Amino acid sequence: MQKALIALPVIGLVIALLAFLYWQNGNREKRLPVVAVLPLDDLSAAPHQDYLNDALSEGIITELARFPQFRVVARNSSFQFRSKPTDVRDIGEMLSADYVLEGSQQFDGERLRVTAQLVETDTGAHVFADKYERNISDLFVVQNDIVHHVASEVGQALLSDMPGRSAPRDVDSRLRGLQARNIMTQLTYENWQKAIALEETSIREEPDSAWGYIGKSLMLIPAAVLGWMQPRDEVLADAVELARTALRIDPENYMSHYALARVLSRQGKHAESILHFERAAKLNPSDSIVYIGMSVPLLYSGRTEEALDALHKAEKVDPLHGDWLRWQLGLAYWQKNECEKALQAMQSMASPPIASNKALAAILVCLERIDQAKAAMAKFLGTRPGYTLQIEAKAVPMDWQPDGMYERWLSSMKQSGMP
Repeated sequence: MQKALIALPVIGLVIALLAFLYWQNGNREKRLPVVAVLPLDDLSAAPHQDYLNDALSEGIITELARFPQFRVVARNSSFQFRSKPTDVRDIGEMLSADYVLEGSQQFDGERLRVTAQLVETDTGAHVFADKYERNISDLFVVQNDIVHHVASEVGQALLSDMPGRSAPRDVDSRLRGLQARNIMTQLTYENWQKAIALEETSIREEPDSAWGYIGKSLMLIPAAVLGWMQPRDEVLADAVELARTALRIDPENYMSHYALARVLSRQGKHAESILHFERAAKLNPSDSIVYIGMSVPLLYSGRTEEALDALHKAEKVDPLHGDWLRWQLGLAYWQKNECEKALQAMQSMASPPIASNKALAAILVCLERIDQAKAAMAKFLGTRPGYTLQIEAKAVPMDWQPDGMYERWLSSMKQSGMP
């Protein structure tokens, strides 16, 4: 009897250990393989360098993200290794990636040469290495070949399992769009004029491509917000029509939905905006900007926990995420009245945009640090002379939920020194 009593705790310990191992193995089995696509090295001669920009790498990321058998790291994180020779094992650790796709591209004005290697990050072993040589008009054919090869190796996806997608024919519009986006990394009126001219060229020369409409729609948002085009409501209405045109042309392009969602969010049409953000996320679950953008109408709708969930999804696919995500986290925690967490998020920003000082001021008011709040607001007002509480009252949604959030925000702006 005594031996049986002694054995009982041992048996219990063994059962607990077996249960833990079963749970651990079950969790391991559920984890999807993770792929990181690095920007391709551009080996083109000087006259043709940067012509392709990141069209091929980004296209591969977008198409791979459509497969449910594995997960793809967001462009923002994987592209941080551009021109930074880094061991794939280190990349795998930093991005929690099991595989890295790397390679090179070379364009001579007519022919495109591409090399692509899929590397296992644990061992550094090459899973496959391929070479392609095609005319530039076959850019997307090369893209799809690489996508199919990666999908079959990583996700064991058979050709019959692969998501259907019509072959794109709008190479020039895609390349112009990437060029426009690169120009807009420095947001000035002069750069905006150059960038929107590129998108208008795409609409004129390839009217059956969605990319020009997507690009111009997104370009009209800063024009409306910063007053470069007036009246604001008409500019946003034009942006909506452009995005809807893109959606009619290519309803399976996640950026068509993303562009429409962004503009609808600016118009205060939160419910419809969220629907299109959700569709964009379903079409491309690897792009963190979709989840971050979705958090905006979710917050204004009072769906704070869902906004935080979207932002955490962005963190998951984009381990080296940028400042927009941290800014939105700050706002979400402020709305939840967890202002210490909000401040931590804001202070983790690497290069805070001037406009983020309004959110920082509101958070500091919440923490009763009024002098610091006034200093943050002074930074914002230093770049926006003549900006007043009356202007701010029109810039944020009056139906901001939950009830009282609109008034709380304006009160924070006033306490921090907005005239």
